[in-house]
Order: sequence, then structure tokens, then C-alpha cells
Amino acid sequence: LLARIADLDEERIADVLDGAERAALIVPAGGGPGRFAFHHLLIGHTLYEHLGAARRARLHRRVGEALEELAGASPGPRAAEIARHWVEASPPDPERALRYAELAGRHALREIDPAAALRWLEQALELHGPGEDRRRCSLLIGLGVAQRKHGDAGFRETLLEAARLGRRLEEPKLLVRAAIENTRGFVSDAGEVDTERVAMLEAALEAVGGEDSRERAVLLGMLASELTFAPDRGPRVAAADEALALARRLGDPRTL
Repeated sequence: LLARIADLDEERIADVLDGAERAALIVPAGGGPGRFAFHHLLIGHTLYEHLGAARRARLHRRVGEALEELAGASPGPRAAEIARHWVEASPPDPERALRYAELAGRHALREIDPAAALRWLEQALELHGPGEDRRRCSLLIGLGVAQRKHGDAGFRETLLEAARLGRRLEEPKLLVRAAIENTRGFVSDAGEVDTERVAMLEAALEAVGGEDSRERAVLLGMLASELTFAPDRGPRVAAADEALALARRLGDPRTL
């Protein structure tokens, strides 16, 4: 990596690293020979702050380009590292910064790290801006899932916003996904009906159509749950019965 970004050949870089190691500025790191870490975080912080802002931004771009080349099409755990450099890079490349922030957020979700997912998906939405399109809707769904997994009650409104956007965009798959993700497995409001969530569930049911599917069964089950405190129990029982019958027809134990 250093050979790709520094104006030095590999022999000169090796000499510099040897000197830094003898001076106890760096220590060998895991992952094989040629990998080092600063002996103390303050050393790296001090060296970084010693650089001027313009030079730091140019170096961020060079490191981002080098890491991107090394990581290839599937950066996996390196997505966050690459994203950080593109966010700070100059000249800026907003599309690259957005792409890697989104990849970092989704990787963090897969790795069950909702705090990191929240941070990167919020960054991705900021980079995306207010424009309404499929990408923004998908990012909102990811953010809502991260909020839910992190215990942030804001997930409800984020996923409602995503569902409304999916409906406006006439994207049934995004609408249905946003509606299904918008639950912790129990009724959202004790003692009353969450009319906004019910409206989105009904919209998602309309979008998914009348054919047998796992999505339709899950949506019907969620609707029955949300109608727990409705004064008329008929629609709730009907939704629950239909959900169970559908799941049995599908032969899917998990859905049932």
C-alpha cells in the first residue's frame, strides 16, 4: 500500500519502516510480514495533524484509490476504511464516497454491528442528498433496520418514510420490504392502533397482490398484530386466519 501512495521505491520504504521500528514508533502487526501499527494511537494522531489540511485531503484520495484497487469489486470489511478516505478526499468524488459508505453500512449490518451500520448509512444518506429515487429508499430501509437492531425507536418513522417513498416511486418490492422490516415482532402501540403502520401494511398488501407468497403471509400476520386493540375484532381475526392458511399452503415452517 505504501509503495502505491508514496513517492519512494520499496527498498527506501523498507529502510524508513526499519528506522521507525527501531525508534519504537511502530510495531509489527498481525497479518504477516510487512504490516505495522503505530506503537501508540497518539503517534499516528500527531503525525496526521502535522500535515496541512490540503495535503491530508490529497493523501486521502491517493489512499482511497490504492485501497480500492487492492480490494477489488467486493471490498467486504475494507469498505469502511475505503469510505473514510473517499469522504475526506480532495478532489472530492461524491459518488465513490456514497458507494463505499453504503457498502460499509450494509457490511456492518451483516456482521451484526448496528452502531457502525447506523454511522455509515447516515453518512450515505447525507451524501445522497434529498433526491427521491430507489437508492434513497433502499438506504432508508437499511438505516431503519440498523436503528431497530440498535434499539433506536426512530426505526418506526424511518421505515414509514421508506414505505411512503416506495409507494410514491411505484416500487412494490421496496414498499413491501420497508413494511415487513418495520416491526420488533409485537404490536407497536399498547392500547391503541398504530394507524400509520396499518396504512402502510395495507398498501404493501395491495402491492404484493393476491397470489400466495411468504411476503403476503407475513404482512397479514403483522396486520393482525397491529389490529390487536381495534374495537372490531373481525378484521384482525380474518387477517390472522388468512395468514395461517396461506403459510400452511406454502409449506414453509418458518413463515407459519
